[in-house]
Amino acid sequence: VSTQSTWDKRLMKPIIPVMDINLITTLCYILDGLLTEENCPTGTPSETYEKYFVFACIWAFGGPLPSDGSTDYKLVFSNWWKKEFSTIRIAEHGTVFDYYLTRQREFAPWSDIVPAYNHNVDLIKEQGVQAVVVETSDSVRITYFVNLLFQNKRPALLVGTAGTGKTTIVRSKLQALDTTEMIHRTINFNSSTDSRTLQAIMELSLDKKSGRQFGPPGRKKLVFFVDDLNMPEPDKYGTQSAIALLRQHFDYKFWYDRQKMTIKEIVSVQYIAAMNPKAGSFTVNERLERHFGIFACSMPDRTDLKTIVTAILRGHLAGFSRDAQALTEKLTAATIELHKEVSKTFLPTAIKFHYQFNLRDMMNIIAGLLLADAVRFEPIDLVTLWVHECERTFCDRMVSDMDAMKYQELVQDKVRGHFGDLGTMDDLLPEPLVYTPLCPPGGDENLYTRVMTYPDLYRVLHAKLEDYNDSYARMDLVLFNQAMEHLCRISRILHNPRGNALLVGVGGSGKQSLARLASHICNLDVFQIQVTSLYGISEFRLDLQQLYLKAGQKGHQFSFIITDSQIPDPRMLVYLNDLLSSGFIPDLFSVEERDAIESGMVNEVKASGHPDFGNKDVCWEYFINKVRNNLHACICLSPVGEDFRAWCRKFPALTNCTIIDWFHPWPQQALVSVAERFLADVELGGEDMVVTIAEHIGGRRPSWLPAGRPPRRSCTGPSTTRR
Repeated sequence: VSTQSTWDKRLMKPIIPVMDINLITTLCYILDGLLTEENCPTGTPSETYEKYFVFACIWAFGGPLPSDGSTDYKLVFSNWWKKEFSTIRIAEHGTVFDYYLTRQREFAPWSDIVPAYNHNVDLIKEQGVQAVVVETSDSVRITYFVNLLFQNKRPALLVGTAGTGKTTIVRSKLQALDTTEMIHRTINFNSSTDSRTLQAIMELSLDKKSGRQFGPPGRKKLVFFVDDLNMPEPDKYGTQSAIALLRQHFDYKFWYDRQKMTIKEIVSVQYIAAMNPKAGSFTVNERLERHFGIFACSMPDRTDLKTIVTAILRGHLAGFSRDAQALTEKLTAATIELHKEVSKTFLPTAIKFHYQFNLRDMMNIIAGLLLADAVRFEPIDLVTLWVHECERTFCDRMVSDMDAMKYQELVQDKVRGHFGDLGTMDDLLPEPLVYTPLCPPGGDENLYTRVMTYPDLYRVLHAKLEDYNDSYARMDLVLFNQAMEHLCRISRILHNPRGNALLVGVGGSGKQSLARLASHICNLDVFQIQVTSLYGISEFRLDLQQLYLKAGQKGHQFSFIITDSQIPDPRMLVYLNDLLSSGFIPDLFSVEERDAIESGMVNEVKASGHPDFGNKDVCWEYFINKVRNNLHACICLSPVGEDFRAWCRKFPALTNCTIIDWFHPWPQQALVSVAERFLADVELGGEDMVVTIAEHIGGRRPSWLPAGRPPRRSCTGPSTTRR
């Protein structure tokens, strides 16, 4: 252990700073779970204990090491271990992390116990492809150690960047718990979380036992899953009060009543946590960290990515033609390679902080491919659909035309390399490349098909606009090509299960108007808050309560549209962050209001066929899932100023749990067409004069201006053009 600890500090770089005592603590936690009466009965030979100790050492000292950076520290550790400790041979091939100890005390690959994937169409339709779990060797081994610590009431901390599966692994574990013995609560930390807020949230799940003891209801045990553990913003003294409260409970098993200043002993409670080392304060207090067994969650390697993508695509394409099924391997390889190229080419900067591409983006591409049906999609159609979904996932978040052009070069190389034998580049990359459920050939909506021409799309969208104007306050929109493309993108997001949109563009670029029209097209009721000089966090909380009750109890489908001008208090973003990440907002309802909701959901849960319909936690989870299925958020923000960057940094769900659509400046032709539309009803002395004035407003050189004379410089934008 001493040799390992010294070498670890000298050459290894764990995913977060880890103290020596933390490594030894994790080693003891793992041994505590391995050296049981079942594994090591009386008379067990010393060689068996040695194998268990080696296995525990490998994961205690190597568990916090990342493998997806510039250096694969797990591989470096494995090579060193094989050389330094050659008495126990684990395997000839692979790393020491690729093997586990079986019940027969032999080392075997983790891949032997990876469960097979079962394609669940109903789950995808209800909750989206993000709810699909495809087990890999990496997820199986992390789950193994989480279970090992969990069964002995030891806390585990999963550390990894966004989209590496931390939350998915923990939620899968929590959902598998026996609800008659254990209950769980999820707490999403953000920059505004403090000790007072955290204590109030945790005490909602605690009842008074006897004397000064508090714990979960009845004889159940309670598990708190703390997500984004390092997000609370440090005060001017560098202290995170929420972290200090957790540390106090870990060390002393109590905290204080804030009114009576008496001790509250908290019993039958344990923790699981997750954090992103590249967000928030990057680390947590070492005095809290030392209590956790730490394991790094890295981006899946190519083999695991291939397993995930291939399993889902193969399950969906099972009913397609043989030629279409034969594309599974090519679509998988192209997706993985393009994702890797995009991640290397478009690196995050201070302005392009949202250029972070992870497994979520890959799953968004797969979600689009799952909208294809066997009747209308031939192999070449699957390729064009793949190109479209990649463009929606990667290109729609590009902040400049130059970045968009670089992306087009990358995708063209992949299409040419993987699918060049299916047709010409014009066939594989047609124009316009817009897929939408709004404009099918037969007129039956909700069929995901490609728009053949812009005039065809205009006719459908113009009819939708007229229908909207007949029912609501009139919107005089000019549907030029770029506006129609954005409208289709927003409709695509809202059409997805649990789809939420982040629309980014300067003021007056049409974000809010297009979001309202897209919501109408998707048959969603629009909900917007009415901000006044007296509107604050209390009023926002009441509005959200009404929205949750309508979506969760009555089953109404809503599009919640909110702009940066409607956020007078940054504390409102705390509620939005929780709404986007899990749907559960801890302090939205009081205890009495929550009890009433749970009682009102019993009959509906019973009708759904759930056997444990009398359990309040089951009813509450059913209510939250129903809210998430019926409520879509459209957040419209401007990139101008510091607020946008600060909000996204402090509240990571704004970018992690939404699909971004970045509104670029309107092209000149769009500005001219808008000007012509609004000048058409004005008497200006003839059509030629209307065209001339429109060209001047749009910034185009008027036809009468001499070639050698530069036009007058003017600033034209969406708002300027309309005014």
